[in-house]
Amino acid sequence: MALQHFLLLILISFLGAEAKIREITNLREVTIVNKCNTTIWPGFILATGQVNEEGFELKPEESGIIKFNVGVALIWGRKGCSFDPSGRGNCTSGDCGGLLRCVKQHFPVPPVTLVSLFLNIEMDMYGISLAGGFNIPISILPYGNSSNECKSVSCNSDLNKACPEELQVRVNGRTVACKSECLAFKTPEFCCIGNGGYGTSKTCRITNSSRVFKETCPTATVHGYGQEMFTCYRSNYLIRFC
Repeated sequence: MALQHFLLLILISFLGAEAKIREITNLREVTIVNKCNTTIWPGFILATGQVNEEGFELKPEESGIIKFNVGVALIWGRKGCSFDPSGRGNCTSGDCGGLLRCVKQHFPVPPVTLVSLFLNIEMDMYGISLAGGFNIPISILPYGNSSNECKSVSCNSDLNKACPEELQVRVNGRTVACKSECLAFKTPEFCCIGNGGYGTSKTCRITNSSRVFKETCPTATVHGYGQEMFTCYRSNYLIRFC
């Protein structure tokens, strides 16, 4: 499926980045702030060693900082979590193997609003993907260095409220996430993969959900074909939930 291919490409990027930058120390900073009216547990997987390796929770208006060497980072939000003192538990949305501290062996369970950061010695790349669906509004705001020349990227609207019934993920009567049609139906035409000739920019069909996702969040990637990425020169980043 396209989502699996997308995550596989990210994993390959992780492994490649790890091999290339193992000897490089260039500490970068990502600030995560929770502007939602509920507690969020940030999920993050980093290709290189980070300073604060433990997971954490953010109550409304709280923030936290992740520091790590240049490399690849995936960041997303988790909701409805409960963990025991050993850091094991579960989340109703965005779970990563039932762990407070996410690890590379456990990608987030979709649907999640996924941030990708490819932080390099010089030029960074970053973006938001809805290819696997949506769970929490999120924004990327570069800061520091040449960030005044860098584009902020956001998906601020709560797509769960407009999610078609067949794409909803519901827990205790509430919609906690919205699947993409690729994730829900797993067919080549919805996932924009090669079988049947759907794997090109000309044949990748705009679906109902991808149209709504793109109209609401125009700077986000909405399907598995192609990744909407933006560039910035050696910035730090603010990741804002809601």
